[in-house]
Amino acid sequence: MRSRNSFLTVISMYLAIAGGCATPTGVTDSQTAADKLPPLANCEPRHEPEPRVRVAPVYPAKARSQKLEGYVTVRFTVTENGAIMNPIVIQSEPIGIFESALLDSMHKWQYWPRVVDCERVDTEGVESTISFMVEQ
Repeated sequence: MRSRNSFLTVISMYLAIAGGCATPTGVTDSQTAADKLPPLANCEPRHEPEPRVRVAPVYPAKARSQKLEGYVTVRFTVTENGAIMNPIVIQSEPIGIFESALLDSMHKWQYWPRVVDCERVDTEGVESTISFMVEQ
């Protein structure tokens, strides 16, 4: 059995201020967390969960007006259905600015879960670092 830290995925999304909302690359408005996972057509193993839908956090108004930039690193579980469970902030800079915005948006994230022996499985200890950057 692998340790939970061996399933570490660090993904950075660069967010830009755009009309009061941060926008990540690779996510379209037509993608929603309500999208259902298709049945497993083949038995290809997936060693780590992969992002499927990421809804960008709203850039906090105070940070936007002060042109503050920073990042938040979160740790969470990806369930066998691809949902995010138990997200916790493990590091952020500056502290107390971007955490709530990110945690609020994570409820809409979806992942392709790990596949082991032709079965989707929960994966604990997945990490993601999200950068909040002011558009230049």
